[in-house]
Amino acid sequence: MTEVVGLFSAAQMTQDDSWAEIIPEGVKDTISQRLSRLSDTCRQILRTAAAFGREFEFRKLARVTQEISEDQLLEALDEGLDARIIEGQPGGVENYQFSHALIQQALALGVSPSRKARLHARIGEALEDLYGVDSDFYAADLTYHFT
Repeated sequence: MTEVVGLFSAAQMTQDDSWAEIIPEGVKDTISQRLSRLSDTCRQILRTAAAFGREFEFRKLARVTQEISEDQLLEALDEGLDARIIEGQPGGVENYQFSHALIQQALALGVSPSRKARLHARIGEALEDLYGVDSDFYAADLTYHFT
């Protein structure tokens, strides 16, 4: 797996899906098995988090998943932490990252194109609300999700 991952930089892996074609089926199966052990709620939350990229913030994720209570969101993230799917990020109590870019990509690729477009639109709208008057400062982030 280390050699396969060495073929691509982390930036390439998060910007396009071409890398997925060279990942051995055994690696894909292993990731799928790890994810299948999680609750449906946890997988749903992590799929949403994967749309943000490898790193995500609790406050942004909470804005997009408003249909789920804060306690349910925290429980899902705790489940992901316990399973070592995600990990806390240094420098912030509520900052997380996927333990590996392949896990983030597997979750992101598991979303249909229609759902992905709607999810990114919801994220863009939530971020616009969150950023408020500072939205111009975050134009690149908003552009990514709205396109």
